[in-house]
Amino acid sequence: MPNLDLQLSYPGVVIVPGEEWVLAGTVQVQDTSTAQNLTGYTVKGNVQIGSTNTLNTGTYAVVVAASGTFTWTLSMAQTAAYASNSWGTIVLYLDHASTDSLHIATIGFRTSAETI
Repeated sequence: MPNLDLQLSYPGVVIVPGEEWVLAGTVQVQDTSTAQNLTGYTVKGNVQIGSTNTLNTGTYAVVVAASGTFTWTLSMAQTAAYASNSWGTIVLYLDHASTDSLHIATIGFRTSAETI
């Protein structure tokens, strides 16, 4: 299986506790920059802040499978549970019933000082 890259359109790597956060991305094959077809795949991930690791949090949606596009949304209630002024890591991967999971990206982020 080829290495994958992630092209992102997202509001930055700052998550404000108590606000909805949406990440939109396109999964591409690293060597050719062509879209990875997401048919049959489920986008999954986890958020880790300090020693707290939350698996498969949020809502994932494949937008256009053939174009490799997806969104991932963390609700206001989910981000409200994150401590302000913290650093964390987001790990995204693709899950498929008949193949191994594929790592898409690891993204560092921080939470803001403001809470809502």
